[in-house]
Amino acid sequence: MSNKLRFAAIVMCAVIALSVVGLVACNGDNPDTPDNPDKPEPTPIGTPLKVYSDKISSVYDVAMLTGPSGKTNTYADWGIGGTDLGFPYYDATNNKMMFLFGDTFSSVNSGSAGWRSNVLGMTSDFDASDGITFDSFVCNMPGMAKQIVDSVHDTSNEGEYTSIPTGGIELNGTHYVFYMAIKDWQNNTWNVNYCNVAKSTDGKNFVKMNNLYWLNSSAKNSRAEANVMSTLGVSKADAAGHVAPAFMQIFPYIYGDYVYMFGLPSGRSGGVKLARVLKADIESFDKYQYYYDGNWYTGAEGLAKVKNEMDEASYVVLPTVGEVCVSYNKYLEAHMMTYYTNNKIVFRTSKDLVKWSKAETIVTNAEFLQLYGGFTHEKYTSNDGKTVYLMLSKWYNYVDSSDPTGYNVRVLSFTLN
Repeated sequence: MSNKLRFAAIVMCAVIALSVVGLVACNGDNPDTPDNPDKPEPTPIGTPLKVYSDKISSVYDVAMLTGPSGKTNTYADWGIGGTDLGFPYYDATNNKMMFLFGDTFSSVNSGSAGWRSNVLGMTSDFDASDGITFDSFVCNMPGMAKQIVDSVHDTSNEGEYTSIPTGGIELNGTHYVFYMAIKDWQNNTWNVNYCNVAKSTDGKNFVKMNNLYWLNSSAKNSRAEANVMSTLGVSKADAAGHVAPAFMQIFPYIYGDYVYMFGLPSGRSGGVKLARVLKADIESFDKYQYYYDGNWYTGAEGLAKVKNEMDEASYVVLPTVGEVCVSYNKYLEAHMMTYYTNNKIVFRTSKDLVKWSKAETIVTNAEFLQLYGGFTHEKYTSNDGKTVYLMLSKWYNYVDSSDPTGYNVRVLSFTLN
């Protein structure tokens, strides 16, 4: 090879090398590129399920979360043979994940023995890729998870039937659990008397707050209203200033300086309305702001704006929505809303919490008969948010009474494209 050719080859190699370095530098600045592009993504664990959306590459049934088949046997350890929901919220003070469950029974696939309206578990397991292991549940005796928010358990359909959590948050060591006080179940839906907040400074003992509640208009001037006044210790005049039928089921979500609240009416036939309050003002009902048609309105003015169910300007997501949940997704650099609608669990995304993308199907009734719920949390993701873990509930298995997964919660995963 001549000297000129040798020199040209050296220059060409240098150019190629610099180009590669440049490419690596660019990739390093791209948050969507893995630190090690040669490292394969981990293979999802569990049973593969049907994929419905072109936004999703795979869906897996990972593991049971509760019941005798759970990664932790909640039936044997805490008398939880059947339960539902499983709203995760993060306790930053203690670096623990808390899980709020709804009506809970010590029997398996049968709602009979050991009825508690709600129970609270905690874990230091933040890797959901093979399921989630519980450290403990709040108990009142060894081996029996206790009801953390008291319920009247009046089954006459006139008072307060049960008190079911709709979400929770922790701020500077104080826990706030939002729950709905259900009056009755009729025509395959439920009617709520009010939504209230129970407060705890230790994450174990909760007290109902008599200033943070939203009253259903259907509960006015009835035995249900009397029950509200008696349970929370409020006057009829005070209750009149808390009427908010669109906020019977509130999911709280911390973002920036605010706690945002995604509100639903009773049942699953309504849409999502939005409120917010500064974190520092969370215990001041009059400082809550309600979103309407591009603006925020405070206190009584805001409640009046969002009262009309037929006014589309008061919605951020139109009906029908059930069991709403919102979390931040790092991979999408957006907020993710999951919820139940028409026999399936879907997700939407948003940059501003107001404008939401179209719904994408995650899983349907065809995979899990009588499914519902569908809750996520930013800390239960992998691959920088590309794979999301979902807490899914399933109703009783009436065909097979021995099914240990009937009326329990499982962990699913779905990986985004």
